[in-house]
Amino acid sequence: MIFGSGELKEKFLTLSKGRDIDLAIYAHHSKKILYTETFFNAQCKQLKENSESIKLIYFSSLSLYDTSLANDPYVLFQKRTENWIQSNLENYNIFRLPILVGDLNENNLISYIHNCIIEDKTINIFNNATRYIMDIDDVIDFVFNNFTRENKIINMYISKPITIHNIITCLSELINKSVNIKLLNEGYSYHLPIIDYPNYKIYLMKTLSKYYNTQAK
Repeated sequence: MIFGSGELKEKFLTLSKGRDIDLAIYAHHSKKILYTETFFNAQCKQLKENSESIKLIYFSSLSLYDTSLANDPYVLFQKRTENWIQSNLENYNIFRLPILVGDLNENNLISYIHNCIIEDKTINIFNNATRYIMDIDDVIDFVFNNFTRENKIINMYISKPITIHNIITCLSELINKSVNIKLLNEGYSYHLPIIDYPNYKIYLMKTLSKYYNTQAK
């Protein structure tokens, strides 16, 4: 069962065809909504009703590790939802997502940087900040390869953390347009346990070029 809304749900519906899915996958991931009490209660009701007899897969965020975002409404909402799931559901996996790259109709970090370059806007670079990124198409395989029988929070990442400066440089090269930057001695970098990474520079360029390479279009 796949429920929710948005691009992540559509990707699951498309790329999971032919798989035997004995999971309740709540594929909803967006920062656009207003995280009100009404929305929280409606979401919790939906999660409970759709996972009474099968395992729930819920998507949270790696941003919970970023202390500079401790008071961000999205982060607070995800933390609250994680706590609710752990207290109220009997069978679940919580996957903490990195920044997704894809055909996304939302203003995440990657699309923000892209738009700033296109519009000749100055980008403030936090020298100390890094981010984990993932191609949205890789999310589906990651979930099916890593979900477990036990109740667990699973960090979703297949690359080393990447500096904001590297992301901006790659996007600028792909768009073939110079970028205006302002360096700030700010930001926070968190590092998750080491895994068998692909070459993060190759993965970054491959992922960004898939969606932003204007020279290939």
